[in-house]
Amino acid sequence: MKTLVYDRNEKKLLEKVTLKSIPYYINNVEYLVWTDIENPSKENMQFLLDHFRFHPLDIEDCRARAEVYFKSAA
Repeated sequence: MKTLVYDRNEKKLLEKVTLKSIPYYINNVEYLVWTDIENPSKENMQFLLDHFRFHPLDIEDCRARAEVYFKSAA
């Protein structure tokens, strides 16, 4: 999971953003938070649910999965 934070007042990206600091930025209108979610760990999934308020199915859809498709016999 990669997170970028943009400071609207300073008009620049913040360089050092820790997981613990993200809730502060999410709840502050002076910042724009962008998170790339690709195959999140269980800990990251819980973090996203708790702080970004995603629906559990939205997070589940971000997880990598192998799907097998069968051709129907004609």
